[in-house]
Amino acid sequence: MKQKANFYEKQEPYKYMRLGNGKADVFIREFIEESEEVDENGRKTILFVYNQNEFRVNENEITEEMIKENPLYWIDYNPNEQEISLISRLEAIEGAILELGEMMFND
Repeated sequence: MKQKANFYEKQEPYKYMRLGNGKADVFIREFIEESEEVDENGRKTILFVYNQNEFRVNENEITEEMIKENPLYWIDYNPNEQEISLISRLEAIEGAILELGEMMFND
């Protein structure tokens, strides 16, 4: 899920962290702006503000090369939505097959 994130240093557009179990955590960052923060003592600090999306993937399904090719393509990626859409598609196919079966055997 995309959210705003603040950092004290500039960030790379993506980070692909292999977890060693066939999965990886992916962080996608889209730079928004630099801002200034002033603490209670009046000291100024520069913040780098990003839109950030983070998600976990199977390394064999979404590779680091895929992410590296175009990191911002993944800024709105939500693996849960992908699963739901696959389930919906399978249900639609199942319904169509049942309907075809009824048409074929009820004639």
